[in-house]
Amino acid sequence: MLEPIFTCPVCNGPIAFWAVRPVFICHQCNMILKSNREEALIKSFWIAVSIEALLLILLFFIFGASLNTFIAWECAGCVIGYLSGWFGVKHFMEFQPIRRTSNTTTQ
Repeated sequence: MLEPIFTCPVCNGPIAFWAVRPVFICHQCNMILKSNREEALIKSFWIAVSIEALLLILLFFIFGASLNTFIAWECAGCVIGYLSGWFGVKHFMEFQPIRRTSNTTTQ
């Protein structure tokens, strides 16, 4: 599965993509982290859209305006768009430690 896995800047523990929020807690070291998730997703979206557009232009030059162009674009475009978006998220996502959570519990 191609889910981006990130590392905590404090403990180098793994952070799954689905666990990333604007502010969240690292489950390894209990550090409160801030992420630039929204900005990273927007940049990744525009990278994926740009690559998809370039692919469509390239396919028009190869196949012309035909059904083959759209079939090839749908088949290859989904994979290339997903991979380019994954690459963007993986490289643009940043984490900033805020503070450690208190481990006091009331009983």
